[in-house]
Parts: sequence; structure tokens; C-alpha cells
Amino acid sequence: MPFSDPDPTQPRPQRSLFGDILDWLLVPLLLLWPLSVVLIWFAAQGIANRPFDRDLGETARTLARRVAVVPGTGVQRVRFDLSDAAAAVLRGDQQDALFFQVLGTGAEWIAGERDLPVPERDAVPVGDVHFRDDELGGEWLGATIRYGELVAALDAAVAQQADWIELRRPARVSGVAQQAAGVRVALDESGEIEAAIAVHAEGLSGAPGAAPPAQVGLIGEVQVDGVPAGRAIERFTREGPLALLPLPGEGGPGTRWMSLVWCMPATAAPARQAAEDEQLARELQAALGPRIARVRALRGRAAFPLHEAARTELVEGRSVHLGNAAQTLHPVAGQGFNLAVRDARELALRIAQAVVAVGDPQTALADYAMARRADRAALLALTRHMPGLFASHRWPLPLARGLGLAALTVLPPARLALARLLMFGVRV
Repeated sequence: MPFSDPDPTQPRPQRSLFGDILDWLLVPLLLLWPLSVVLIWFAAQGIANRPFDRDLGETARTLARRVAVVPGTGVQRVRFDLSDAAAAVLRGDQQDALFFQVLGTGAEWIAGERDLPVPERDAVPVGDVHFRDDELGGEWLGATIRYGELVAALDAAVAQQADWIELRRPARVSGVAQQAAGVRVALDESGEIEAAIAVHAEGLSGAPGAAPPAQVGLIGEVQVDGVPAGRAIERFTREGPLALLPLPGEGGPGTRWMSLVWCMPATAAPARQAAEDEQLARELQAALGPRIARVRALRGRAAFPLHEAARTELVEGRSVHLGNAAQTLHPVAGQGFNLAVRDARELALRIAQAVVAVGDPQTALADYAMARRADRAALLALTRHMPGLFASHRWPLPLARGLGLAALTVLPPARLALARLLMFGVRV
């Protein structure tokens, strides 16, 4: 059947006013109705899920309280003890069934359902970089120990080598005189010590390059919520790095005490050192932000100037400097102690080789200084420039910083390389 265009000379049928009003009313309603259905569904889900999530969270906490880490050497063991009464509560009712799984520190099965899939890790927020020990094949990323416990362990090790090591403590060195075949160390109250070499391991005052500190470190202990056991946190602020470190014995669930290292300009430290605990806790919470942790309390506050200096030469005749006597680092990333341990290990190996070969440990000192050059230079540059790189907003540093953090977030090999640099240093 043929069709033809309408005759333009014919008048178009007119719409009624009532029809136009219905159109104006119905079109918005048709748009709002599916939107309201979606909003009501989400609201209902939130109302219904809240008590269920609360009960499920309480169940998870009940299970967590039955988990204990058994102390010992080597790999940590996990013990799970669930009483019959607790198991009956967790079994649920006829409508609901509860399934759980307990895994050990190495992801090994401990209790519960063996076939439950392990949930995926939460997405890392933009700007955050997470280092995990399981990415290093189970090697620890780090450890914290109280100074008194470290000294006690060293004392015990020295006592086992009493035939080889003479310990004099307390003692203060008043001078070191170098001779052709050895050194003479003068003590304030304990006479003198003669030896083949002198190892300086503490104190860098008066060293070349020392400068007045621009920053002060506020240290203490802070009670927080929301930080998992064993996690260390470092946040880079405009004032300087802020770190929370796990304390030994604080591995249980819930609120815990952590060690605080808060770096700030020297001009800001006196006011914060003198502030009341409540005021300082509010400032600390503002610096941390609401997502990382919730600050509850503070204790044991102290402030220390952050000197940064390094000796150009580690060896002076029969004297050698290592640790804090060779360099003092900014506490960012906690590398001062790590570098000192590597210094001591390298020096001990070089001395042992020299004594076996020629009998005089002084012949090892030049090789030791050469071997430590690359590691010292890398860590000195890293700790000296990293705080400024994160604090500055001058173009193009923000872009470069963002690209670097993004690379560390999405590239596990990059995280692994940085973690190994911080743990083991530069190896040549």
C-alpha cells in the first residue's frame, strides 16, 4: 500500500491542556520511580545487614580470642583452642550455617573448613604502599625490640665468650693514642687498654660536616585502635615523617600500644613537648588522619635533636669508625641501626680474614672502608633526601612522587627491590 507525506495544508490535531499536564507529571515520575526503588533497596540492605554484620563480627572476635601464637625459635606456631560450649554457640540454628577457617602465619590450615576460599586482599588506597613479609618468601621485613632486652641478649652472648672478650662497664674513654704496632686507650677510672686496633662505635660530635639540626624527633608510646598486630606505619607529612612501630608483647586484638617517632621542625617541638596529653593526641590524630589509626592515649614522651652527619674517612691509622661514630642518619625508614649492624658484620669478617692471613687486623681496615662505601652512600642519600621529597609541593616533584608510589603499588618486583635495599643494603 503506497504511503504519501501528510498534506502540509491540513491543520494538525491539537492536544488538550489536560494531556500536556499529564505528560509533565508522568515523565518525572517515571524517572523517579526506578531511582526510588534502588534507594529503598540499598536502605533496606543497610538496615538488614547491620545487625547481621554485628553478630558476624562478634563471632569473628570470639574465634580470634581462641587463637594464640606459641613463642619459640624458628617459624612461629599457631594454636587454636575451641571449647565445646563455644562450638555449640557458633554452630548457628536451622536457618543459618556458620563456616570459618583459621590459618597460620604461613597460610597453613589450622582449624575450620579446609576448602573455604581465601578472600582477596583489600585494595590498597591511592598513595599507600604496603610491604608484606609473605612477598619476601616469609622473611621478616623488620622487628622491634626494647633496648634493655637487646643489651641483655648481647651480655649473654659476651658471657659465653668470656675467654676471648673482656667487658668493662661502666667506663668512659678519655683518649686514644696510636702507636706503630697498636693503640693505647685511656679510661677515666679503669686505667688503660692496649690493643692492635681501636673501634669507635658511638658518638659523632665534632665530625666534619656536622650541622645544627633542622628537625627534632618526638618519641614516646601511643595507644591506638585500628592497627593490625605486627604492622608498622610510616606517614610522610609536610613537617616530616611520622612512624608507628609495633611493640613487643602487643600482639593481641583490639587496642594496643605502639612506639611513636614523630619528626618535626625544631621550632615546633618545644610547644608539642610541653602540651597536655589530650592536646598532643588531637594534633597527632590530625597528622595521622582518620583512616590510619585512632589515637587513644600517650605516654613516655621525649624529644631528641636529629643530627645528620657522616665522616668522610672511616679509618685513621689503627682506628676505625662504624655505626653512630661513622654516620648519624635521619630516622626515616629506621635505617640507622640496620646500617650499623652491616658495618659491624663487615668489619668482623674483614678482621677475621686478616688475622688468619697475616696476623694483624690493621691490614683489614682499608678494605673494610672500601667495602662499606657504596652501602653508606646509598643510605645517606636516601635518608637525607626522602623527607624533603615527600614534603615539597614544587613542580614536578608531586607528579614524580605520585608516579613512584603508583609503581610501587602495582609492581611487586619494585616493592621487593626497595624492601631488600632497606633490609640488606647495597651489595657489591
